[in-house]
Amino acid sequence: MNRILLILFALILSSCQSNFIKAIYNFAPQEAKPVSKNIKVALVLGGGGARAIAQLGVIEVFEENNIPIDLIVGTSGGSVIGALYADNPDINAVKKIGLSFKRDNIFSVSLRNAIEGARSLRGGFDGKAGENFLEKNLKAKYFKELKIPLIAIATDVTTGETVELRSGKIAPSVRASCSIPGLFSPVEMNGRILVDGGVTAPLPVSVAKKYKPKIIIAVDVSLPLEKGKVKNMFELVHRSANLSYYALNEITGQQADILIKPNLENIGIFDDHRNEEIYMAGRLAAEKMIDKIKAALKK
Repeated sequence: MNRILLILFALILSSCQSNFIKAIYNFAPQEAKPVSKNIKVALVLGGGGARAIAQLGVIEVFEENNIPIDLIVGTSGGSVIGALYADNPDINAVKKIGLSFKRDNIFSVSLRNAIEGARSLRGGFDGKAGENFLEKNLKAKYFKELKIPLIAIATDVTTGETVELRSGKIAPSVRASCSIPGLFSPVEMNGRILVDGGVTAPLPVSVAKKYKPKIIIAVDVSLPLEKGKVKNMFELVHRSANLSYYALNEITGQQADILIKPNLENIGIFDDHRNEEIYMAGRLAAEKMIDKIKAALKK
């Protein structure tokens, strides 16, 4: 599944990559949760499917050590975790939801969708199941109701722009942020055709920087770089997509003041049967960095 996903992902990456350098970040101020001008800690959560569960472990360590979170910026799976925590900043409650999460919560497909995909952008999984899951588990329905300001990152596949979603309804915006090209149908919103934010901003540190926080802490749960020989064109396309995504992720990650990268070796983006293991990897990674974070906060 991961190989098929990355091949389809490559087609979108090739068309959007040239536009990334000149990407425009879009704001929708109406109904947005106000972002303070005095942000101490901005938490950036990257995408990675089930691997994003590790971010729960990171946040739990932050709570235990009284590390404040004043802004959350999330891409794809990171936007899901970010939305749940911004809605209810109680890691014990959010952890119950996150650890029980299964792929069945987001996949809904029909024969009609599969046929439609051959002639339009509406094929594949429509993502509605994931949107419904969020609607069910969020107390807030609109961004302005969240207890912590949240920015969900998506990509306008028509223009190649990175798009900030922080107003209006939460669930459809997070759905757009998670709409992996070729796997999920894109989301049409405000005249745009939106897909997964990881196409242009897999770890959206640059978005957080615009709000001038004192510290940016990024949590990278992306897939590792694959190495070795390629044997055929199938593997060549897969490897090319992996290289492009990895390079972009590395560049953006270096912009963070503190980068937390849980050890998720050999864990795929659909390995939800390993949620507890993934969560613990996040805890361990955060515990290793907690002294550095505290020192940065004192400065």
